[in-house]
Amino acid sequence: QADLQSMLAKARQTHVYKLETAKVEFTEGVVTLMESRGITQSELAKRIGASPAYITKILRGSTNFTLDTMVKIATALE
Repeated sequence: QADLQSMLAKARQTHVYKLETAKVEFTEGVVTLMESRGITQSELAKRIGASPAYITKILRGSTNFTLDTMVKIATALE
């Protein structure tokens, strides 16, 4: 168990782990805001000039998105 804890602690210090954590936190926040404002994925897509499929990929975490896209989404959700 100590080895596993050590491995997890080491993994948490990597760039990849921190990047994935930031993406998850951002997308969870987006989903929360969408739900609270009654905005669908299709509506969000329209607001940022993207396809609904792209929004789905972002929210699933299956695509890499840019800071530009993050700002567009944040602006669209006010």
